[in-house]
Amino acid sequence: MRKLIFVVLAAIVAGEAMGAAGYNATLAQPLTETKSLVVYDNFFRCEGSVCTLVSHPTSSIGDARTCHALQRKVGIITAYLVDGRPFDEAKLAKCNSPD
Repeated sequence: MRKLIFVVLAAIVAGEAMGAAGYNATLAQPLTETKSLVVYDNFFRCEGSVCTLVSHPTSSIGDARTCHALQRKVGIITAYLVDGRPFDEAKLAKCNSPD
């Protein structure tokens, strides 16, 4: 169990630098509390109006399906960056589409 906790904490610490490299989502409504979320094996830390990837990105990080799953947990997403590149209007619309 200690090893698992260490691995998760190491992923979060290592991921802080990756988040700065441009894997994040901007929320229309700021959250009232900090949330740690897992979306298709991607770990996000959401604080205020930003969710930042805090793990190594998986292959699904750049698709609208991952963005949409995050949106269902945190609300409308106004911008979604993957490796520093924003989603275009069409992908962002898919991200925020109703289920």
